[in-house]
Amino acid sequence: MAQGSGYLLNSTLVAQALGVACNVMGVIFSLTMLLAVVMFLLSAFSFMVSGGREEQVAVAKSRFIYTIVGVVLAVLARGIVVAISGFFGFNGALAC
Repeated sequence: MAQGSGYLLNSTLVAQALGVACNVMGVIFSLTMLLAVVMFLLSAFSFMVSGGREEQVAVAKSRFIYTIVGVVLAVLARGIVVAISGFFGFNGALAC
């Protein structure tokens, strides 16, 4: 067996593992964004039916703020992974 074939096998396994990780991350990101839309709608509905009661308005407002924070964190996490994969040269099919 040639000495370089082990390297080729290892790099292929790494590429496959990165591909699977990127696919899983994409599914989790999509589900997170879907949940964010649901939470935005739920907080808007809670705000509309609060009837001006301060405690329910505060709950709806905090739910809205936490949803925004969650979206920002999810987008930042996705951006960091894309930046790191681009930095290490995983472009094209392996870019997350």
